[in-house]
Amino acid sequence: MAALQRHYSSRRVVRVLAHPTHSRSLGRKATVPHPVGTSRSKTHTIRTIGYCYLAASPSCRHLEIGCPGNFQKAVEGHRAPKAPATRRCALVVLTLKHIVDINILFEVDCVMNCCWRRVGLLPLGLSMRIMADPDPVPIDKSTFHWLHPTPREWMRDLSTDRPDQTESPYTVDAGHVQFEWDLANATLDRDRSGGGDLSTRIFGLGGVNAKVGLLNQVDLQCVWDGYVNSRVTDHQTGAVSNASDAGNLQTRLKINLWGNDKGRTALAFMPFIQWPLPASAIRQGKLEGGVILPFAMDLGGGWGLGAQTEVDVVHDGSNGRDLEYFNTVTVGHDLVGNLAFYLEFAALVTPESDGPWQGQVDLGFTYGIGDNVQIDFGCNFGVTRSAPDYNPFLGLTLRF
Repeated sequence: MAALQRHYSSRRVVRVLAHPTHSRSLGRKATVPHPVGTSRSKTHTIRTIGYCYLAASPSCRHLEIGCPGNFQKAVEGHRAPKAPATRRCALVVLTLKHIVDINILFEVDCVMNCCWRRVGLLPLGLSMRIMADPDPVPIDKSTFHWLHPTPREWMRDLSTDRPDQTESPYTVDAGHVQFEWDLANATLDRDRSGGGDLSTRIFGLGGVNAKVGLLNQVDLQCVWDGYVNSRVTDHQTGAVSNASDAGNLQTRLKINLWGNDKGRTALAFMPFIQWPLPASAIRQGKLEGGVILPFAMDLGGGWGLGAQTEVDVVHDGSNGRDLEYFNTVTVGHDLVGNLAFYLEFAALVTPESDGPWQGQVDLGFTYGIGDNVQIDFGCNFGVTRSAPDYNPFLGLTLRF
């Protein structure tokens, strides 16, 4: 298995606050990259002008706050007077999948049913506070499977196995698919050990991790390395070796053990195999495999922690096999808007071989676009002589 791959995870819970004296745009931020279970509470404010109404769905998962400039609505025999035409505020609709609590504090004239659950009637000038527990109407998501998809309103936040090398413990929702593309990556290295002087340049294009949610806690993944071009130059002799071919193919099964839909921590069990495709200068053509245990934790304050341990059975270059141990730890945080970053340390050890351990420090960024799109970029830096010097990458994730 190629050392030091790139993956990632993230989820979040939203907290909403409405108050009459402040104004800020509303909207759920797209995926932000840090490996947490429920994290990063966000505060939003709404400025209310004139006559307002509030309606909540039976589950409190949908909230409407309206302040049109000229409306009339009968509520339990009461009628709201017309607000001045100059006082206008567009209707705002929030869809919150995971609600810790909703604190609403603002001046209202009336609260209308609007064919939803009746919340109450308040005279102008009073304040209202509504508390919603994390899941007022529990949903048994275990009933969903790949032929009976999870409804979109109950889907988890986008969570990816890239760009950092730490896998995510969160699975794709049942019946949905997710594509995580390694659009472009490069491995650049100069090795002067043992009296030699070799430079290696490897480019990869179009690699993809295609996932499908089988059950609420299980997804199936097919990972293809894409097109790979390798060039090795011996600076002492001037010899140059070039090779190009399709990369390796893996199948992985991710089973979430806890924390998929709630909690501050999450853990998954992830076995995989690498198929013995015909050998080439790029592929070994040997059957390999291993087990990954990815973990995530919400540290609070917008910080998330991710870690994993992995044990692989790999071909040793002759007719034998070695055990390889790959361990990582990563932290991540939002930067600004939908942009976030992570910092990671990764180590690869093969005790049965004579080679030294490999270490990398990784820095990457992700940018969320809506609920189902993420762009990522960054670079992994070798901190031991045996590790590649640089490994820049660019990726894209789409969920359907």
